[in-house]
Amino acid sequence: MISFILFFATVALGFMEIKFLLLTSEFTNKELNDLLDSNIYGFSEYVQVSLQLDEPVIIIPLCVSLSQLPWLLPETIFEKSIQIILDATNNVFYSEFLSQKSFEKNLLHIVLSRPQSKLDGETSMPNTLYTESNLSQQAKILYSLIANFGWKNIGIIHDLDSKNIQIASELRVLIKSPQIIHSELILDTKFSITEIKARIKSTIEFSKSRVIVIITKNSLAALILSAIDKGFMGGAGFTWILSNEAMMSLNEIIKNSNFQEDYDEMRVIKTGILGIQREDNDFISQNPLYEYLAILSICASGFMNNENPTGTSLLNYITENPYINILPYQIHFDDNGIKVSKYQLINMQNFAMIEVGSWEIQSYDLSLNKNVQIIWPGIRYEIPSDEIIILPLVLLYPSDDFSETTGIKNAFNLGLSEINNLEFLGDYKLEGQFIQTQDNLNIVSGVIKKIKSQNPIGLVGPWGYEVAVSYATSITNMTDPKPLVSYEVSDYTLNNTSKYPYFIRTIQSDSLQSSIIAAYLQKNNWQKVAVIYTSDNIGEGQYSNFLDNLRTYDITIENNEMYREIIYSLDEQGNIASETIGSLQESLMEIVRKQLKIIIYLGGDTLTPYLAREADKKELRGEEFMWIGGFWITENTLSIINLTFSEDSKAIFRVLNGAITLDHRPALGTIGESFQSNYQNTYNQEPTSWSILVYDTVYLYAYSIKRMIDAGEDFSNGTSLLQYIRSSDFTGASGSLSFSEGRNDRTLIGYSISNLQYGQLIRITQYDSIDQFSNDNTTVLYGYHTTTRPDDIWNTVYNCPFPEIMSSPSGKGFGIIVGISSSLFILTLLLSIFYYRSLRHENIEEINKRTRKSWKDTLVQLTIAVEFFQFLAIAPYFKSLQMVIEVISNVFMMDFMKITQADKRYYWDVLSGTCALCYVWFILMVVIIVKGENWVKKLPVCRKAVEFMNSYFLPFFGNTMFLPALALLLDAFVCDHQVLGNSYVWRDCYMTCWNTNHIKYVIISGFAIFLYEPLAVICRPIWQQAKTDLHIKTRTLFLLLKTCLQIFLISLGKVLQGSYPLAHGIVFSIFILIFSGATFKYRAFNYPRCDLWEISSLLAVAYLSILATLSMSADQSNIGWFVGLIIGWIIIVTVTFYLQYKYFPVVLYSHDNDKNRGKVFNMHMMEKFEKDDKVKDENNHKMPQEECAVPAAVTENNNQDRVQENVSSEENEAQPI
Repeated sequence: MISFILFFATVALGFMEIKFLLLTSEFTNKELNDLLDSNIYGFSEYVQVSLQLDEPVIIIPLCVSLSQLPWLLPETIFEKSIQIILDATNNVFYSEFLSQKSFEKNLLHIVLSRPQSKLDGETSMPNTLYTESNLSQQAKILYSLIANFGWKNIGIIHDLDSKNIQIASELRVLIKSPQIIHSELILDTKFSITEIKARIKSTIEFSKSRVIVIITKNSLAALILSAIDKGFMGGAGFTWILSNEAMMSLNEIIKNSNFQEDYDEMRVIKTGILGIQREDNDFISQNPLYEYLAILSICASGFMNNENPTGTSLLNYITENPYINILPYQIHFDDNGIKVSKYQLINMQNFAMIEVGSWEIQSYDLSLNKNVQIIWPGIRYEIPSDEIIILPLVLLYPSDDFSETTGIKNAFNLGLSEINNLEFLGDYKLEGQFIQTQDNLNIVSGVIKKIKSQNPIGLVGPWGYEVAVSYATSITNMTDPKPLVSYEVSDYTLNNTSKYPYFIRTIQSDSLQSSIIAAYLQKNNWQKVAVIYTSDNIGEGQYSNFLDNLRTYDITIENNEMYREIIYSLDEQGNIASETIGSLQESLMEIVRKQLKIIIYLGGDTLTPYLAREADKKELRGEEFMWIGGFWITENTLSIINLTFSEDSKAIFRVLNGAITLDHRPALGTIGESFQSNYQNTYNQEPTSWSILVYDTVYLYAYSIKRMIDAGEDFSNGTSLLQYIRSSDFTGASGSLSFSEGRNDRTLIGYSISNLQYGQLIRITQYDSIDQFSNDNTTVLYGYHTTTRPDDIWNTVYNCPFPEIMSSPSGKGFGIIVGISSSLFILTLLLSIFYYRSLRHENIEEINKRTRKSWKDTLVQLTIAVEFFQFLAIAPYFKSLQMVIEVISNVFMMDFMKITQADKRYYWDVLSGTCALCYVWFILMVVIIVKGENWVKKLPVCRKAVEFMNSYFLPFFGNTMFLPALALLLDAFVCDHQVLGNSYVWRDCYMTCWNTNHIKYVIISGFAIFLYEPLAVICRPIWQQAKTDLHIKTRTLFLLLKTCLQIFLISLGKVLQGSYPLAHGIVFSIFILIFSGATFKYRAFNYPRCDLWEISSLLAVAYLSILATLSMSADQSNIGWFVGLIIGWIIIVTVTFYLQYKYFPVVLYSHDNDKNRGKVFNMHMMEKFEKDDKVKDENNHKMPQEECAVPAAVTENNNQDRVQENVSSEENEAQPI
């Protein structure tokens, strides 16, 4: 470039000799002096060679001493005929001297390397040019920029450089009312950034200066901007304008000096600065000699265009600003010979210098570039006002299509509008900025980056736990963290100030909900409860707090701890996982097993539809059950149920209707009423609970900032602002707003308590920490819409793994027991008919004369009493006798389970023992039938055992134990009731019917019935005929009828007693009366007194059955039924004793020395009796022929004379009696 300029100068000059005098002095800048020394002679030689001049272009350097007075023009000027003086002396006064002398001598005086110094009173003189840009022009350009945007509140910062002082001084003169310079700060380049920050804070920060003009060197400008960048002055509300020198390469200086900083957190130093810049700045910085060569070229052009060039003619030519085509940037001078430049308006955007406008040369009208938009501090695009300071407040909201977004934004804007309209913060204004989080964790880093660049005063939000955790963590890692105040995220894990130091919330923590639930339980006197909770943060937080509350309230959790937790997880599609459903079912089954009525659910509303659906399947619903939870039923929950779970909605609402749920309290007090009114008037809709909390969150920031302003604190510092937020205590629309010490939680203000009625949430009461429960005027509807509050315990103890009300008849089980019972009855009836018809005759003599009574006769009499109580045991249920007669009856039924009230599961042990006895009894009977006792008795050890079995066990178990044994065996088949779709065994409700374990017992019980019942039916009439010393005989017909009746009544009880007790009572009463009549007609014994007591006992059973049946239609527990029963039985017993005394004299008498020596059931004895029968047949005496599976036994001779009393026991065993 220099070579082209020199070439042009050579051509232009031709053979004319041009001489320059270059003057320097002791005041000349050393750098400039060195530059000139090293290049001047090169220029001259190059020009001479290039122009092929006989004489070279002469540039004569001369260093003058300004300390020698008086000043005189150098003699060189006259000696060398020099017409152009290049003044690089850098002394204003000497330059004025040269200007004056140049005018007098008609020389051209060119001042190099400094502008005109008006500060020193330097004025323009004819024949003088200033090659440095006009400082006045910069001041006017800066003022033009301020005036263009209408700013009034100005602040100026400049350094000690004379040029910058002059610009600042001239700008100060230009600024006039209504524009005001509120602050002015002079800084030295030696100041550290800490000193700069302190000086700015003490002078400018709290003044009313909003537009700050920086007129300094670029290095100092970078320090100033770095100092204010982190504070509120680096954001919206302040405008920063820089002079030309301050803007030179500022972007590179800032980047290099802040390379260790996070660029995302840089604010105004990165984006938003405005500055003016000469058009040729960059070019000149790269070509420092350009201006000198350009002056040489212009002067050469002047010589070419003047025949007789003089100082004045050259000046006139140059000030006309001719176009020199070899110059990339033209040099312009005004009429006074002062260089003027074309300026551009530069906007720094992400460290890039973007031209957004310009001024024409010698014009002060700003032309903005319409294709480029100015980005102001705080990443704003509208022209900032200098009247107030903008404090951005960011609202993090989920998405625009989210149902709650409108209410959230409305409340946010309403709060900002009220605060700003009231000028609550004086000269400061809160301005909302909206950032959509989209509930997407993948965009968190991008949002944080945007937040860093905008540097808001704080953040409100976000929505959603996972999003909140991500933002709370990310903000903590910022260099200047900002408070994150959430209005929605209530998860208890976020209360940790160490983990989330910049997070805090205006919503109450989830864990506080369980405190209200515990208080509500205490209020309703519910002490025994079931608690289930989800394994997420919501459930675990509420459960932990609920356990803490148990220390205060008299409440007991009854369900097993291992079944309280519901494993909460989602599948890949975001739906409730099957693992969760399985865990939920186990938890609900534990509640069923424990028969608990008050159920507490601690968890979120996502699981609510699934929970209610499964609870309906478990029949945990209705007027006896109460469901209570936190925020587990919301309007959103009901909407989801109706839309997504429409097919199951009926079942779900069977559980949820009557449930208690918590909700946020409505707007409270005068502030709440004002908010409610303003919101409705502004947006023509009701505010939501979230709207109230967002509104209070905005005011929380306002109150905190106001306190900091009053205290002179820097509210732009996030840490300081958060401390003031934590110490806040004021009343908002949601109530008193303060925070728990050492936690991120709001203190308890209470909740609304709602009741789901007919699918609608109805607020029934409110709770706060002071008044506790209030507004209890609304009727609570419990399960199945009843107004009767359920108790926490059942009225009666029901020893089953489910509540009694869940039990319902099972059609399948009913059919099975009907089939089994009917088959057994028919088999018994057929066997009885076959056996009776096979009898030839029955010869039982009446006892009508005095006869010695044996202990066996006494046993027959006792059997009547035993059978009385056995009949009572299978009679209709009579509640009045439950604790009296039932125990006695069970004794004679040998039902040890009922006697001891043992665990029902022990029934299977009793059943197994009974089956074993049946098997043993059957085997012994088979041994006797095949005459196996003969060789068994040969063993001395077995002889006594066989005698005992033969004499006592076989008849006792086959006759007396027939009814209880058969009843116990049949109980294994009674599955006529079901719970939750599964039948259970009547005797053991812990046993599910027809599973592997139950089938095992069914098989052994069925086999025992198959072996025992037919043989016992046939042999019951026989054993008495084989007994010696037995006088009281039972008629075979009666025994067979009684057996059939017992089988029928047992079957009847198994079929009807559990499902249809009234029908059972009626049928039982009818048949027992019929049997009583048959007993009276046909007589049961050969002893009238026994007949009398048998009939009396049957009438007593029939009387109880009738009373029990009648009581089923009234209050069974009424004492009147018991009194009536006792009176009736007394009458029956009294009449019986009277009849016995009057008409039935004693014919059996006792003898103390009477001994029983006979065997009860000796098969050989029976064979002897059979021979006697043959003898009697020959004598035309007809005896019945036995068709039993065992050989027939004949009765002993009823004549007492045939009894041989003196026969020894050995003889007695050897021959039949």
